[in-house]
Amino acid sequence: MYKAQLQPARQQLFSVLRTGTGDLDLISGGDFTMTSPFGVYTAGTQSAGVGAAYNLPRANAFDGTLLGPDGTTFTPYIDGGSQSLYRAWYPEHGGNVLVRAQGDVKGDLIGVRGGQYRTDAIGSIRAHVGSTAVGNWLWRQGTGSAVTGSEGVPTAWWVNFGSYVAGPTDGYDLFSNAPFLVGFTGIGTLGGGNLVLEAGGDAGMLSSRMTASGSFVSRSQGLNLAVASTGRVSADGKQLALTGGGDLDIRIGGGLNPVAEVRAFSSQTGDVTPATRYSGVHSDLNSTFVNLRGALRMEAGSVGGIELRFDRADPAESRAYDVYKATSSIAGGGPVLVPGDAGVRIDTRGDLVLGGVGDAGRVALVNNGTPFRANGASYTGDGWTWFSLWTPGTAIDLFSAGGNLTPSTAAADDSFASNHSATDGRFMMPSVLRAVAASGSFYYGNSSTGAIDGTNRPVQSNTTLMLAPSPVGPQYARTGAGQLELLAADSIYAGGYGITQSGADPTALPNPFNAAFSGSTVKIVYGTLKLSNISPDGLAASVFLANNGGAGTYQAYPLFSFTPPTASGYAVPGSQPARFYAVDGDIVGLRTGSIISRANGVGSALTFGNWYEGGGPVAIRAGRDLVNAGTALGEAEDVPVDGHGWYIPPRRGDGTFAEKPVPVLNASARGNLIVHNNADDVSVVSAGRDIRFGNFYVAGPGLLEVTAGRDLYMADRAELKSIGPVVNVTPGDRGSGASIAVAAGVGRNGLDFNAFARRYLDPANQAEAGRALADQPGKVVAVYGGELKLSDWLRAQFGYAGDEAGAPAWLQGKQAELDSARQQALAAGAAATNRDLRREYGLAGQLHLVNWLSGRFGGKNGLGLHFDAASMDARQFFAALPPEQQRAYLRNVYYAELKAAGREYNQAGGPREGSYLRGREAIATLFPTHDAQGNALAYQGDLTMFSSANYYAPVSDARATKRPLKGVTYLRRDAYKAAGNPYNMGVYDLLDAGIHTDFGGDIDIMTPGGRTLVGVDGGFVPGEGSGVLTQGAGEVQIYARDSILLGQSRIFTTFGGNILAWSAQGDINAGRGSKSTVVYTPQRRVYDNIGLVTLSPTTPNTGAGIATLNPIPEVPPGDIDLIAPLGTIDAGEAGIRVSGNVNLAALRVVNAENIQVQGKATGIPVLAAVNVGALTNASAVASQAVSAAQDALQRERTAARQGLPSIFTVRVLGFGTDADEAAPKAKEGAKAAPASYDPNGVVQVLGQMELSEAQLSQLSATERRNLRR
Repeated sequence: MYKAQLQPARQQLFSVLRTGTGDLDLISGGDFTMTSPFGVYTAGTQSAGVGAAYNLPRANAFDGTLLGPDGTTFTPYIDGGSQSLYRAWYPEHGGNVLVRAQGDVKGDLIGVRGGQYRTDAIGSIRAHVGSTAVGNWLWRQGTGSAVTGSEGVPTAWWVNFGSYVAGPTDGYDLFSNAPFLVGFTGIGTLGGGNLVLEAGGDAGMLSSRMTASGSFVSRSQGLNLAVASTGRVSADGKQLALTGGGDLDIRIGGGLNPVAEVRAFSSQTGDVTPATRYSGVHSDLNSTFVNLRGALRMEAGSVGGIELRFDRADPAESRAYDVYKATSSIAGGGPVLVPGDAGVRIDTRGDLVLGGVGDAGRVALVNNGTPFRANGASYTGDGWTWFSLWTPGTAIDLFSAGGNLTPSTAAADDSFASNHSATDGRFMMPSVLRAVAASGSFYYGNSSTGAIDGTNRPVQSNTTLMLAPSPVGPQYARTGAGQLELLAADSIYAGGYGITQSGADPTALPNPFNAAFSGSTVKIVYGTLKLSNISPDGLAASVFLANNGGAGTYQAYPLFSFTPPTASGYAVPGSQPARFYAVDGDIVGLRTGSIISRANGVGSALTFGNWYEGGGPVAIRAGRDLVNAGTALGEAEDVPVDGHGWYIPPRRGDGTFAEKPVPVLNASARGNLIVHNNADDVSVVSAGRDIRFGNFYVAGPGLLEVTAGRDLYMADRAELKSIGPVVNVTPGDRGSGASIAVAAGVGRNGLDFNAFARRYLDPANQAEAGRALADQPGKVVAVYGGELKLSDWLRAQFGYAGDEAGAPAWLQGKQAELDSARQQALAAGAAATNRDLRREYGLAGQLHLVNWLSGRFGGKNGLGLHFDAASMDARQFFAALPPEQQRAYLRNVYYAELKAAGREYNQAGGPREGSYLRGREAIATLFPTHDAQGNALAYQGDLTMFSSANYYAPVSDARATKRPLKGVTYLRRDAYKAAGNPYNMGVYDLLDAGIHTDFGGDIDIMTPGGRTLVGVDGGFVPGEGSGVLTQGAGEVQIYARDSILLGQSRIFTTFGGNILAWSAQGDINAGRGSKSTVVYTPQRRVYDNIGLVTLSPTTPNTGAGIATLNPIPEVPPGDIDLIAPLGTIDAGEAGIRVSGNVNLAALRVVNAENIQVQGKATGIPVLAAVNVGALTNASAVASQAVSAAQDALQRERTAARQGLPSIFTVRVLGFGTDADEAAPKAKEGAKAAPASYDPNGVVQVLGQMELSEAQLSQLSATERRNLRR
């Protein structure tokens, strides 16, 4: 009885107001309001010549029926028989639609019901189908490469104006098995034509039509606007016929969804009140704007709204709480965009919120797929097709002139099967997203919700947002590079939420000419065997992983079905970096790019390669502070299962059929990751004041530049690391990774590289040889603006007398000569240095501008530039380069000047012996004390890093502690896993802050206004990851105004790199780190196309302190230059180890006995230990002298290691104020013991004040020179 009487009342029926090819105008002097579902559109007319292949019969459900067990009454209307009304429509020539109201415009949208049920007297009401779902009215087909030839289904997408579909069969609601009537409801031009909507007042959600939770019935006054288009790919796959399209123009005088109490939702029941601030989002109720072919333009006073919160901070904030600064908000009311081949631009005067973005060719479908044939067998349904309708021209531009901006609230909406659902374990957007908050800030992630869980922890979404690669294919009229720009006048509050530009292969994305497909074929043990063209390396659609039919799944159709979502190495010349700019404010919780580690759980023998999310260089600039960027040390983020990838487990059971495909079990992510593809790629991270806890990883070649106007505070929570190439990897490659340049305390305006370039590149500034440099203001010893030819370098090194043409052959012969001599020495058991002349010339040549430009821009490069040394002026070309490119070159020139100055200081008889003038001139040029107007410039700021650990007790959901708990035994994480994760033991994670380049790349550090603190004394003992390390071919170059302190940490080069450190006013201290710590070089693991693994050898090194190591004989030695003109060089307990030559220049060098040198040593004092207690014993004195002489002779390797004066430090602690009562008193009248100076004694004093010529003759040349300085 209930079924007969009440079923019609439970149907989601809709009405239609439409024309065909004629225009449709709806004009009101007041409001325009929909109070029931209506389809208001122009339908156009059916295209001519639509063949049967594009009008397939409707597909059966998994139970073999068209509409389920309760749909027999409606089946005749869709089964293709005489009563059937269904057909695939490809309309064209549709009319235009105009909706104009002087007042407000309100629609009627029905959303997906929440998880609660309203029980009537007859039972629970079933869920509705969301009325904005594009899958209601845009259907698709195509088997792609899964089935080709005569059996293949050609790709197509068409309009369903209205038809029945099967209801869900897995619920307990009343009439859940009854069919649904679905089609388009809203306002649109479905057959083509322009759509214009104008509202003089507000639009969208102005009053509530539901409870705050939307759990029972989701309904709103939002708008559903669409410009449709259809397409058919010819049977031969070469032609594409498109219909429809037009422009969508929306103009709203007020705001879209302007009422905060109406646009905010909660997961709980109850109504919104001023005291209850809900932050939930139901995007399908906010409005949906679709344009599949054309342009979408919107102008409004505001779109959605952002309520600022002063009661809680951004969860990524680590600074003191500021009650006057809103770092958190509640954003809502943003529409969902579904563009096809369309550009989107939204301009607002106030706030701008975007709900999400969908791809019409990959949205969930409400039908049963399509029928298909394969291998001679016919299947009546469950054939699922997906492809992207985004093109290189698809772009989204957002501009808020006077408000704040939220680029997406999708992460706050966890509904499945929505237009903007996370299809790839990530929310996808087209390749171009440009957003500007011209007067305000960005709020996204948790900063746009402020949501917390039951334990008062912030609710963070691990479903990040990713921009798709810009698709590449012959079908596109043009191709281009993607672009990501978030530009704020004030601040960016990201809440730790990731927004990333993908670097995946753009040639392997599903499109109409290469559709993705999954179809159910025969029934097997676990369900149905799937026929699909999904790549084993890609992401699997939910219909592919389903045991049975796909209609009952949430239907996530990934963009990365044919390629993994990892960096591919594909790069478009001239691509712009991803930009995150906060002009006057802060960037808090920035997250972009990820290293995704995949595994299948404890004890599993299956391994899966890492994925690297990122698509080119980035530019991150904050006018004030950059806070908590990336994933903190010791932490990782879960990845949604749809983003793990899939595999087929080893066959088991009866073995008749392959096992069921399943997702990879575990995946975790760390960021920020920057992926470079070209040697000239430069990523810039800059803050006008402080950088606190910034984690950045860079893959590939190029340079990562990190600059703080004041402090760069890494503490024990951050690291900067170059991980080397991740695409087309060569196992033995140790030299192609990116370099890292770090600067702290440079001031808001930075360093004066322009003045430095003018001075050191202009030949007119060449100093006159033979004259003192101090007498030639503005002149320089070396000018680097020219070219260093190979012949010139060989002439300076070996006296080569030939021309440039013969230089390569001569170098080859000289290299063979050196190699032969080295092999003979090694055979004789002697030590021999390995020299690589081509590498040495390359390093020297890169200091000269012409060489550098030729190597960087002479061939293929990321900027798309070309430099020809024969026909172009090098300095003019250089001046036109972006500033970060110029700095990449000039930094090396600066350090070359510092190194030369330190060596000239110790050069006996040299033109600047005992003088640091050359280096100080370079320092003064790069770090001027006054600007052009004469205003004083201040440099203040330190680089700080150290180590600690997070301890986790053996209890469920234990929070980390910084100290071990009493009575708990802890294992380090790797040992804990090796022990099988014992339940009764705690575990700790090392937090080793550091700066590393793992597979090549230099490390440059500048602190012109403070100290460089690499580690601290005491506290937690650092692990092997702490400090500054180049673990491939790379150098370390450091300049600090104050001291360079290592504490218990290290500065290492391990594959032939040099180390240069200059402390202008402080000390260089190698610290007291453990000599037993083992530092392993990262192992390179490379998988080939059949799964075989190639591993690079590991080369463990030990210790701390300062060292240039060459653990493999073929690795060239590394030199060390340490210069502290006003301070002390202290080898400390950790020591200094040098595989090449060492040059030390300082006021004092202490603990020199802890310096180990394999090559030439300059500047190390000779130690002469004297036993004062044996002064009365002549034989003891002689013995000590002999011992000291032997020790000195052993340390002196060459004549250049000249004896410097020994330094004795005498500290008088005090003379006291009272007489020592215990001392015997002298008798009255007693004579004092005679005291006299013995000129022949051990200690001699040479004069006072001015010395005579005779006294001066007793001093060494160095001592005389020092007295005259």
